[in-house]
Amino acid sequence: MNTEFVNKQGTPTASEYLSASVEEIVERANKSSVESEIPFVTVLFAAKSHQDQKRTSSKMFYVAVITTMIAAMSLGQSYISSRQDAEKIKEINSIRNELNGQERSIFELKERLIAMELVVDALKVDREEHLKTIEYLIETMSRHDHKGSEPSKPNKSN
Repeated sequence: MNTEFVNKQGTPTASEYLSASVEEIVERANKSSVESEIPFVTVLFAAKSHQDQKRTSSKMFYVAVITTMIAAMSLGQSYISSRQDAEKIKEINSIRNELNGQERSIFELKERLIAMELVVDALKVDREEHLKTIEYLIETMSRHDHKGSEPSKPNKSN
């Protein structure tokens, strides 16, 4: 890697050191014959590390804040969802109770209808018996009237 920073004659400025990559600094330190540059590079790496750590801490703080906000929103959504579910369950139970009441009413009406059909059937049977009794009485009276009376004379108007 032969960059301007690595091949620069003389001592680079602090801003040049800070803007250079780690690889460039290491390569420059290895090529340099100035012994004071190695301790400087070591201090520079410590400073860069501290700077990177500070940036990372700052980013981690923002990540923690955003994560907390997401968790709070998730909790809120979960709470709202559970409330809506509870309302839906309450509504479903209300509808279920109403349906059970309707089913009981239908069952009672069916029982009453069956009882009425039995009464109607019994009344039909009674009516048939009464009709038979009336027919029997009419036949009996009709026979009785024919036996006890004289034969009727033919009517000339016929």
